[in-house]
Amino acid sequence: MASLAHHFYTMACNNAWSNLRLLGACAKLSQDDFVARRTSFFPSIKATANHILTVDWYYIDALERAQRGETPNTEPARFFEPEEPFEQCAPLADAQREADRRLIAACIALDERNIELPVPLMRRHGIETESTTRLLAHLFQHQIHHRGQVHAMLAGTPVKPPQLDEFFCANDSVSAALALVPDLVLRDRDIDVEAAALANVATWITQFTPAVHLAPPDAVLADIGGSLRLFGGLAQLRSLVETGFAALGYRSEWAFAPTPSAALLFARCGRVEPLTDRRGLDAALAPLPLAKLDVDTEAVTLLATAGVTTVGQACALPRDGLARRVGPAFVDALDRAHGRIPDARAPFAPPARYEGRLELPSSVDNVEALAFAVNRLVHELAGWLLGRGLGVTRLSLALVHERYAIGRKTPARTDVPFALAAPAREPAHLNSVLRERLARVTLRAPVVALALGSEEAAPLPGRNLGLLPEDAAAAATVPLIDRLRARLGEQAVVRIDPQAEHRPERASREGKIGATKVGSDSTFAIPQKRRQRSTSKVESDPTFHAPRPAWLLSEPEPLAAALESAPWILRDGPERIESGWWDGADVRRDYYVAESPHGELCWIYRDHRYGIDDGEWFLHGLFA
Repeated sequence: MASLAHHFYTMACNNAWSNLRLLGACAKLSQDDFVARRTSFFPSIKATANHILTVDWYYIDALERAQRGETPNTEPARFFEPEEPFEQCAPLADAQREADRRLIAACIALDERNIELPVPLMRRHGIETESTTRLLAHLFQHQIHHRGQVHAMLAGTPVKPPQLDEFFCANDSVSAALALVPDLVLRDRDIDVEAAALANVATWITQFTPAVHLAPPDAVLADIGGSLRLFGGLAQLRSLVETGFAALGYRSEWAFAPTPSAALLFARCGRVEPLTDRRGLDAALAPLPLAKLDVDTEAVTLLATAGVTTVGQACALPRDGLARRVGPAFVDALDRAHGRIPDARAPFAPPARYEGRLELPSSVDNVEALAFAVNRLVHELAGWLLGRGLGVTRLSLALVHERYAIGRKTPARTDVPFALAAPAREPAHLNSVLRERLARVTLRAPVVALALGSEEAAPLPGRNLGLLPEDAAAAATVPLIDRLRARLGEQAVVRIDPQAEHRPERASREGKIGATKVGSDSTFAIPQKRRQRSTSKVESDPTFHAPRPAWLLSEPEPLAAALESAPWILRDGPERIESGWWDGADVRRDYYVAESPHGELCWIYRDHRYGIDDGEWFLHGLFA
């Protein structure tokens, strides 16, 4: 059974819908037909439509003032001067639509406490007071009465009168919405997308507590009692969560209570003041409506017929009799809210792999806008990583294109894979790399959706909390390697791995960045076991510290012509390297550090494969 307040709200919606249809038909009239004299209480369509509007202005103003607790308007005559404020239909329809919005807002504010609120009205002979219910009943009757007159006058014009005898219902919700917001963009509701968004929110919250539960269709519960000390108290934790939610693009209602059911009830009723003491729970729950509790609606309706509409009123009834009337499940729901019995809920398990998708509000044809949009997915990913104690090393970003803008042979999406040099999860780090990577993408067609997935992840310990307040606000540092790989491509930046080989050209090889396990030693050092066995030899062998150039040429260059044109100065050496006789690529060289005529420090050698006195000279490297 719907309340009287809800009935008036429905009437206000029907009023807006009827005005939209009626004035929409009037807009098709010529100006002559709109102002032509006709047989009616008011002698034209223009005059009658203006009268409906001015009376709405008068009563809506009085109702709004009463709801705000203000004094009545002492100059109500201004609403009727002039009696016909609009000469044309289009501006009149805009003004009527605005008045309808105000009336719906006033009806939304109604509840059982203010439904009979006195409304002072300034009349010709002084102030009269009407109840809210009588005022609204008269206003809606006035609208229906005069709309009928306009409807009858339309029958004598070339424009067919619209059907207004059908009452506003669920099937007319689109028309009602357009009556309130003409420029509204309509989209079909997608239950699956809503469920996925709720799961994404729950996944993101796991970075603050592992005890997370879904409360479909629109709520997530989190047990934060064990996390308060870690995050600096309730106020600090709430600030972190609210900031994160803003970055995710969600609007939310927060509530804090000792039990899950009470927290849900507080959030649905708009109670924002945290309640942490269980001793105050009964008093806080007492005035809240039963309709907001997760119970059978038939039980709520049955109790409402007896005047029982709040939690406190229901708890005051005998428990046995209440259970017989509405069922034991209703009593159990009350007990769970008050913490008298356990409120067991299935724990939420985050996915083993992050997969986020974002439908864009409109198609995007430039990568700069895409870099801004992907920020939301990055924050979701960061929450998933932190909750699982991981860092991502390889990601995939898919750009979904408009179907009509691409050919049949063209893929419907562009895949943008990228990798990181080491596990990371800071949003600033990931966003920076993504922007650099997107800058190299050429869009084949406008993009309508984004999909971000974690391909590879590795354990990543949490950062130690700082001693000083400013330590927590330290900016994330993006490694140079990640920026270079994102900008130039993964194949353009490689790692040089040392090899156990004396021949310089074979002493190192290109390695894949990020291939080493987390925590492994990636420096160019001798393996640990070899160092332990050869420590004494290294310390006594002077050739171990022999100089090596930073830049080794891919192929040695002959120096015969250069040496003949100008002398070179030998600064260090020789260092004999003789190896490779077993694989057919044997070398016998004497290496020197030499200074060229231009002052460059070079690494040169004399080749003695065919003797020790007449070998040729070669340039093999340059020192920085």
